Amino acid sequence: MKIDRLMSSQQRFTLAALDRIEFYQEILGVQPATPEGKAVLEQFITLVVSKLSNSCSGLILEPQFGFTSLKAKAAAVGIAFALENRHDAAPLQPPHLNESWGVEACKENYGVAKLEFFYNPEEDQSLAKKQLVAEIYDFCQYVHIDLLVLIRGQKAQGGVLASSALVDAQLQTVIELQKNCDVIGLEYPGTALAAATITSEIDIPWLLVSSSQVKLEPYIELKNHVREVIENGASGCILGEVLFSDLNDHIKQDATLDWEYLETYVATQVRDRLVEIARIVDETKVLG
Repeated sequence: MKIDRLMSSQQRFTLAALDRIEFYQEILGVQPATPEGKAVLEQFITLVVSKLSNSCSGLILEPQFGFTSLKAKAAAVGIAFALENRHDAAPLQPPHLNESWGVEACKENYGVAKLEFFYNPEEDQSLAKKQLVAEIYDFCQYVHIDLLVLIRGQKAQGGVLASSALVDAQLQTVIELQKNCDVIGLEYPGTALAAATITSEIDIPWLLVSSSQVKLEPYIELKNHVREVIENGASGCILGEVLFSDLNDHIKQDATLDWEYLETYVATQVRDRLVEIARIVDETKVLG
């Protein structure tokens, strides 16, 4: 699978990241390690895929919980499968790969491979992380599929980067990693100038990744960020937790999930957000 399968007709990306299992287990109040919890997560992701896949250019799925949702997706929508195991992610360590799902499984299921991890060019584990990306990319090329890399920024010793240091770290990151992936996702770089600078230094498409901390980047602010980075050369965005940031009233008084409410919520509020962002992505013109 090539990245053009994840693009809209305008050659832009609006990807719904539905691999955020740790987020879903929290808002749904389930434990993914139990059969009951796994079944609820699979049911929820299938519901979301059925309601949203016509409104985005591509989906990102976690195969352990999202594979069963493939039957519900729109036929024309491309898929990226997560290679990493997010459940035990340690920011200062290289990502743990899913032992039951790899690059070959992505190819066999007509998907792009996706790898997400924390990275700072000055951290102790930077070389190990770069080597891992290079090895995965080499194998992706061998089996003829593309690789999407998502970078979460951090200080060299862990923790959130200050905005003044973020753009320098991102610039060095794209210089180091772009030769070993086909598209790269980055968090909001802070300014329009920073986005334009990243565009000038990169030879592959780059995408804005919405923050996993919704309070730091609420939906109304995200819209402005998406428009700003597209105007300055980004090729699209990846939306995760922000799509569900106003979810409430989905737990009944008897502590069970209100599936009727969830279906209505996803089909209205969540879909409306995704449609609006997709419109911004496809219709915003690059400045200059």
